[in-house]
Amino acid sequence: MKIIRYALPALFLSVLLYVLPGQFYRQYSIHREINLHQPPDKVFNMMMNPFSFHQWIPGYKGIQPVAGELAAPGSINRLILERNGREIGLIQHLEVMDRPEILAATYEFKTMQISTRIELVPMPGGCRMDVVAHLSARGWTGKAVLFWTRKKIENELLLVLDNLQQLISGN
Repeated sequence: MKIIRYALPALFLSVLLYVLPGQFYRQYSIHREINLHQPPDKVFNMMMNPFSFHQWIPGYKGIQPVAGELAAPGSINRLILERNGREIGLIQHLEVMDRPEILAATYEFKTMQISTRIELVPMPGGCRMDVVAHLSARGWTGKAVLFWTRKKIENELLLVLDNLQQLISGN
C-alpha cells in the first residue's frame, strides 16, 4: 500500500515535469543568413531540382506529388526520408514560389510543423540567402515532444542548410 501511495504521486510528478515545460512555448524560430557566390536564379534552381535533393537533404529517398504539380506554388508533396532505418513521410505545402527570390513552404510530420521562408537577396558577386524557420506543434503531447527535441530538429535544419551551402559553393 505504501508503494502505491508514493508511486502514484511520483508518476504524476514525472509526467507533469515532462509535459509542462512545452506548454509555455508556442513555437521556436531559427534565423540564418548565408552569403553565396552564385546568382539568385542559380541558387533557386539548385534548391528546387529534385535530382540534387539527395546531396543536401540527409536521408532523402524521394518526393511524390499529392496535389498539384511537383514544384508549383500551392502544390502538396510527400517528401520521403529515412531516419534510424525507417522511412518517414513529411507533407510539404509549397506556399510561395516567386522565382528567383522567395520560397515559402510548410512541412508537417504528425503533430509538428515547420514553416520556412527563404529569400535570396542579390548582392555584388552573388546573393544572400535569408532563411527563417518556425517550429510549432499541436496538442499538449506534441508541444512536450517539440520542447524536448527542438535542439535535435534545429541541428538537422542547420545541417541541411550547411549541405546546401556546400553544394552551391561547389565543395
